[in-house]
Amino acid sequence: METSILNRLNKNAEKYSDKVMFKDEHSQITFGEFNALTKSIGTALAKRVPCGSPVAVMSGRHILTPSCFLGAVRAGCFYAPMDGDMPKARLNQIIGVIKADYMLVDEAHLETARSLDFSGEILVMEELNDTEPDDELLSQREAALQCTSPLYVIFTSGSTGVPKGVITSHLSLMTYIDSVAKVLSIDDSDVLGNQSPLDYIAAVRDIYLPISFGASTYIIPKNEFAVPAALFETLNREKITALCWSVAGVEIPAKLGAFDVSKPEYLKKLCFSGSVMPCKYLCGSRSWI
Repeated sequence: METSILNRLNKNAEKYSDKVMFKDEHSQITFGEFNALTKSIGTALAKRVPCGSPVAVMSGRHILTPSCFLGAVRAGCFYAPMDGDMPKARLNQIIGVIKADYMLVDEAHLETARSLDFSGEILVMEELNDTEPDDELLSQREAALQCTSPLYVIFTSGSTGVPKGVITSHLSLMTYIDSVAKVLSIDDSDVLGNQSPLDYIAAVRDIYLPISFGASTYIIPKNEFAVPAALFETLNREKITALCWSVAGVEIPAKLGAFDVSKPEYLKKLCFSGSVMPCKYLCGSRSWI
């Protein structure tokens, strides 16, 4: 029985060591490199953070953000992702709820982190990346994980007041990801195109389908969703085969006339969530695939 998502990461990092796992407009990381990075970050955290503790993670829209998430998991902890571009009031609300003693940030969001109402210790991701992995310590932390252990806590919008944290366990996440993969027939030949912010619940598909099934994920630049020609060019250049997007992500390119000039040539699988798809775009979405 799989006791944690680390079982899958360990297996597929070895199986697909040299294959690209995550890619963005500036760089890429293989399964082997990703796994090594999670061990470095995990070791640095495990030497500081008690097992089972929350770790706040504030990082950007790039390939290293998932390594911060899984680094926290390597340390036997669970993570609370935060988008550093969100209003400070919301970030402070999340901090007030999660009450983490440690926050992991990338250099780009360090000043933002320092400006928040956070009394714990701030750790810079780039300064932990070269930490020598302590395999014995990591093994102890991994052995302490159970399938019911918390994996992450993602916060609601807070539209009704203070944001509420929804905790997901390792088992719950793996069960969900297995169901998504079954419905979409995801395998190691697929390349997913990420739309959702990496702190948002929908992004777990783009993060954990590669970990579980050896697929790859391309993190699409945020600005391209307002420029359909650039968006479709990216989908074709990166040979994106599967999309798990919000309704708006499917609807806006159609509204802006994207299909008058191009179409995603490699796309085979499309799912949408978050709201009801208007019938005219539901029918039109067939042209995506």
